[in-house]
Amino acid sequence: MNILFIEKKHLAEVFVGLSKWGYLESSKFIETKASPTKLTIPTITNHIAKETATADSLADLTLLDLNQRIRSCTDCSLCKSRTKAVAGTGPSNPLVMIVGDFPGVDEDAIGLPFVGAAGQFLDKWLDSIGLNRYSNTYLTNSVKCYPASEGAPDLSQFEQCSKYLKVQVSRLKPRLIVILGQLSSQTILKTNQEMDQLRGRFFDLYGIPCVPIYHPAEVLRKPELKRLVWEDLKRIREKLSIL
Repeated sequence: MNILFIEKKHLAEVFVGLSKWGYLESSKFIETKASPTKLTIPTITNHIAKETATADSLADLTLLDLNQRIRSCTDCSLCKSRTKAVAGTGPSNPLVMIVGDFPGVDEDAIGLPFVGAAGQFLDKWLDSIGLNRYSNTYLTNSVKCYPASEGAPDLSQFEQCSKYLKVQVSRLKPRLIVILGQLSSQTILKTNQEMDQLRGRFFDLYGIPCVPIYHPAEVLRKPELKRLVWEDLKRIREKLSIL
């Protein structure tokens, strides 16, 4: 997996009203790699070492203990803006793990991911390919705290939370990881490629195949994207059939 830093910040995606689902014939999925690295070797080495050392300090925690550690985390300034940290929800042996960017105001209020309009839309996506958050899909975010007035989290805040995502993946061992939206895709995959270049492509994350798709909040805002999402969902269903 290539290691890249984001060159610019992206605004948070906006929740708007629900939109009717559409269909389009699927196309053959293509396995590809991310764009060439732009960091020097010393920078890459130091970055990986820092992330691994932090994740290793949590390696012996159970998922329950890890969730408690997330809820009490004070590693960055977002602990001051949150009401409740949002660790994740779903079965302990999921087929699929969904990773969004960061909690919204609804999630912050109750401490659960994807409970607003975008979450309801996501549930329809999952249902269309035989998945759901209660039996076979685990939901979480890259960043675990609501940024409130700070806007979208910055790269350092994503990096602070990366240790939690790494241990979650290690504990849950999903067959496939689905990354929602450009912000989360760029930070997790460490690339500056745009979403139209990333969507529907399969990458490797901690030894598990992962695929970026559009965030449901963006699709609510731009209904024309729903046909592309449907193509990607069918790629996901096809990929799961051979894993």
